Amino acid sequence: MSLHREKFSTQMDSKLLSDLRRVAKQEGRQLQSLIEEAVERLLTEKDKMRPSADVINKAQTAMDKYSDALEYLAK
Repeated sequence: MSLHREKFSTQMDSKLLSDLRRVAKQEGRQLQSLIEEAVERLLTEKDKMRPSADVINKAQTAMDKYSDALEYLAK
């Protein structure tokens, strides 16, 4: 399977970049693969923190059902 890669430019703290280059060299990997791995982990973690559609739907149903009570309590 061939991945489509897109070039982009960014900046990073020089110490962080130096450490990243050291790890890449130690592991015999390219910087790009380490960065992709880190981004994948970050996105996976962020997705875990996001409520599922089912939870959102149930919360919306409860808010609709109890909107008068919630509005009263908010005052």
